[in-house]
Amino acid sequence: MSGSMTAGTITSRLLGQADNTVFEADNDIIAANTDSAKMS
Repeated sequence: MSGSMTAGTITSRLLGQADNTVFEADNDIIAANTDSAKMS
């Protein structure tokens, strides 16, 4: 693999991990909102 290919792969992996983290955080917030809606 060339250097640019490697950098692109690392970048997309990092971006993918960040997307997953945001997605999981969103799910946690939705779950918390659903729980509080059930409680009220």
